[in-house]
Amino acid sequence: MTKIIVADDSYAQRKTIVRLIKTIMDAEIIEANNGVDVIMQDLTDVDMIISDIIMPIMDGMKLTQHIRRVKQADIPIIILSSDLSERDVKKGRQLGVTAFMQKPVDKNKIEDILHTYL
Repeated sequence: MTKIIVADDSYAQRKTIVRLIKTIMDAEIIEANNGVDVIMQDLTDVDMIISDIIMPIMDGMKLTQHIRRVKQADIPIIILSSDLSERDVKKGRQLGVTAFMQKPVDKNKIEDILHTYL
């Protein structure tokens, strides 16, 4: 079964993303409030991480950097943002972000991401 981690400090946003994923596919979904919650997980069988760019404690960019450099994992990492700048995209690409998704998230956006990177 596909395993996806959804990290967002907004409970409502996490629940929306989880609900949309479940309408598209059968997946085990782990919810996280921030990047630290993600890196505390065993990432061995994780197929994708969907993370907000701005979160307390550890944001999506620092999470990506940690996963790529410390964990040395090649998991697709999708960064969510309501306000993506060119600078954020450039920095994210340098750190190893797989793709970016603009908020608000909808079924079509999630479906495209899932089908492209899983």
